[in-house]
Amino acid sequence: MNKRTCSINGCDGPVSGRGWCSKHYQRWQSNGDPLVNRRPLQEPTCVAVGCDRRSFQRSRCLRHYRDWQRGQRGPCLLGDCDEPWQASGLCAKHYLRKHRTGSTDDPEAAGRPCSVSGCEARARARELCQGHYKNWRKYGTAIAPIKPARVIGPCIQDNCEQPGRRRNGMCDRHYRADRAARKPKCSIPECASPACRGDFCAQHCGWSRYLYVTYGITPERYDALVREQAGLCAICRRPPEQGRVKRLVVDHDHRCCPANRSCGECVRGLLCNWCNRLLGMATDDPERLRSAILYLERNACQSSGAPSGGSGVTAPGR
Repeated sequence: MNKRTCSINGCDGPVSGRGWCSKHYQRWQSNGDPLVNRRPLQEPTCVAVGCDRRSFQRSRCLRHYRDWQRGQRGPCLLGDCDEPWQASGLCAKHYLRKHRTGSTDDPEAAGRPCSVSGCEARARARELCQGHYKNWRKYGTAIAPIKPARVIGPCIQDNCEQPGRRRNGMCDRHYRADRAARKPKCSIPECASPACRGDFCAQHCGWSRYLYVTYGITPERYDALVREQAGLCAICRRPPEQGRVKRLVVDHDHRCCPANRSCGECVRGLLCNWCNRLLGMATDDPERLRSAILYLERNACQSSGAPSGGSGVTAPGR
């Protein structure tokens, strides 16, 4: 079937309505003519003589509309004011003055004093001066209520005759002692110092904190192990290397604590860095270490030359 096209010459669009395509049909709906793209807007202008501004309300521009609006209002209720009323029968100036001060009189000209007896300051608002007005806003009355004098008694601690100046009734000395007692203590056992950096005191930060968090031992126990081993490795009986690792490494039983942390009960001793790696590579398997010993003894070099079946690489430190 042949599709019908738009009846407008030069337009091949399919028919949408009244024999026109969708474009020309919408132009006809908007402008009444399918050939007119957009009807020129004719903005109304102000009806005032000599004014070409756009109309705002009642065929007038904004300025002439406000002039007309003022003319529709009567004058201010006050006899000596010819301004049109704005609210409550008063012009804008007198309405704001009454709203702020409670009277339409000029406060500068009247010079009314404050309504509080004995106060000679000029009234600012609600027949009150600035100070009494603030009291009225804060307390609900122009005169601020008298605050009761604070009675300072003796310190609440026993056998202390110092005045309890603090809010909790303590003197300065007992207040500081109570505040220090409330601080959390150091997580290291047998340490009563208050914690200042996390859960540890300033003395047990750094290496001491690492020992307790990682291996569950205190610095005192580590020093005792060092003294028991005379500062030497428990396997090779050599001092720790002077390189990156300058301390003996804590060794623990991985059957109790498989991870890199220890509960403190499975600590076996202190090793140098190389021996600690040796046990780690052997996965703490005694049979593997015995086989390694037999292998080294069986394949030991008989001469002073290179080993017969080895790679020629010697262990560090040998």
